[in-house]
Amino acid sequence: MENRPLAEVVRAFVDEVADPLPGYGPARWDRKLCVGVAYLRPPLARFMVERVGQIAREVGVDSGNPGCRPNVLIIAAADGEAMARALVNARSGLFLTHVTGANQNRGDLEAFQASEQAVRWWHITLPVNAYTGQAAVRLPGQGPGASSGETGSRLRTELQNDLQRVIIVVDFNAASGTGIGPLSDYVAMVALAQVDPEAETSQYDTILNLFDGPVAPSGLTDWDRSYLQALYDAHLDQRQPGAQLEAVARVMARARQGSTGEDR
Repeated sequence: MENRPLAEVVRAFVDEVADPLPGYGPARWDRKLCVGVAYLRPPLARFMVERVGQIAREVGVDSGNPGCRPNVLIIAAADGEAMARALVNARSGLFLTHVTGANQNRGDLEAFQASEQAVRWWHITLPVNAYTGQAAVRLPGQGPGASSGETGSRLRTELQNDLQRVIIVVDFNAASGTGIGPLSDYVAMVALAQVDPEAETSQYDTILNLFDGPVAPSGLTDWDRSYLQALYDAHLDQRQPGAQLEAVARVMARARQGSTGEDR
């Protein structure tokens, strides 16, 4: 990152990390976040739920009340691959919804199951009308004309991509030796943003290096917080998905320069 303009570094990071669906801009939460944790000792589960909720609130995402129905489901397992395959075999419709703009493809789902990473994730999104909140695509069981459709201009759109559900599997054997604090921050990062599981982030100061870097981050870094805040602050009404990512990068670069005086 040395001797590179800050805006260039930020844009490279956004392009590397962001993982929107092909043809769509980045998705984010526009509803209350409800975090559930399964198969983890209660004190650790409570810590993770509270920590993910805290980070969500910091970027402007409200948390649901106790007892809410989880839309972020975190599952602890001794064998992450076995758990992922069992989930897909039991409830394949949770992963492949057959709704346009909702999920990655079958190849990506196989990669989710076969991953050797300590944490794996699967996002479900939905294109909606930004003003009405109505789905902009036809949902199962709806008749013709049930969606709100596309509106806007040649450069602007009234559609937005909303996160609907995230399933996260934590392999505790692979994550052995990782503290619950950094692990919870990592989970929060992939719960709040569509992160590319294949992203190469070693040159950046990010929690995403938790399992790969020579020195494990102690939690979300300033860089991570800037990215998440930019994702939720940016105006994402550009029709072209690339322009939406550029909007996130501009907001992040301005924030980094304003808060730290960075210029490269």
